[in-house]
Amino acid sequence: MIGGAIFTASIFLSALALRPSPVMMYLTYGIMQGFGQGMIYTTIISTAQKWFPGRTGFASGVIVTANGLFGFFMAPFSRMLLAGPGIEAAFLVIGSLIGLSWILSSIFIRNPESVQGQTDKKSVYEGKQYTSIEMVKTKKFYFLVASMLFGLLPYLILSPLSQTVQMDRGIASSIAVSAVMIGSVCNAATRLALPTAADKVGRIICLKIVFIAAAAAMLLLVIAPASITTEIMVL
Repeated sequence: MIGGAIFTASIFLSALALRPSPVMMYLTYGIMQGFGQGMIYTTIISTAQKWFPGRTGFASGVIVTANGLFGFFMAPFSRMLLAGPGIEAAFLVIGSLIGLSWILSSIFIRNPESVQGQTDKKSVYEGKQYTSIEMVKTKKFYFLVASMLFGLLPYLILSPLSQTVQMDRGIASSIAVSAVMIGSVCNAATRLALPTAADKVGRIICLKIVFIAAAAAMLLLVIAPASITTEIMVL
């Protein structure tokens, strides 16, 4: 509930922070929104994994699939709001939807009964459970942080700018929007399929595949001519 309140407030304040100074956008949409969304995201993921202790990959995959698929519906809706009422109205509408979602989530999200009364976590989770202090003392923690950092940098840079990047390279706006929508569908499908596969073949193998695919995709984004990209999207 706290994360949802911060997230919703950050979006509403972003609508008011557009005019005076861009610094306010860094504080509202950047810091506040980041904290609020992070609190919600991790809470929902950890709760879903408790409901499926033997299939944690599948459980988290369902949640992140919905997250990725949202872009498919939001891309044309956001474009309509931006072209019509404007960016302030877009923030207010989206903020209202976010507020409704966290209120409903706080009503329905619950730990399973077996976990609520569980005193021995080892019977639910395999392997050693680290405290936060124990975790930051291990080398593996910093390897994981580095892996996530370098793995997410391309996504975080490109995702919010993908339509703009395409249009800057001469691709029509309608095709660029379609590319964003198709990308969201592929994103969602992979988010479900890959974690589910990781439950069976192992997470390390899946991580290697992801990093190789991401490196290849970024290379193609750099060298692919806009004309070829347009022809592929039209086909």
